[in-house]
Amino acid sequence: MSTSERRKCTRFPVRAEIEYQELVSASAELLVTASRNISAGGVCVVTFREFSVGTELGLRLKLPDAKKAVTVRGRVAWSKELGIGDKKLGGVYEAGIEFIQINEEDKKRIDEYVVEHGHSAHSAE
Repeated sequence: MSTSERRKCTRFPVRAEIEYQELVSASAELLVTASRNISAGGVCVVTFREFSVGTELGLRLKLPDAKKAVTVRGRVAWSKELGIGDKKLGGVYEAGIEFIQINEEDKKRIDEYVVEHGHSAHSAE
């Protein structure tokens, strides 16, 4: 079964700034990256480190044109190396992060963003 067949929610391309932190300890490093796509149920991000499936992350998503960041708890569903970048400095990875804890207000904001921009993406094709 392909990844797209397993997805519960349709993903739409969006470049959003993402702040993330592993939830292993209070002293875990806060990092910044960008999303590749987003859905009501998760986000795909580009990182400079590989995550193990099941790793839990705290995320702050800064959706384009949004006044307030969305805060969620996520779990890495998959991670793969993209095969780009300097191997000596570290590879570039893509990770799919499933939302596992999100408040209703933030969920509604993501849902509205996906509906609004997903429709725009389809009408542009």
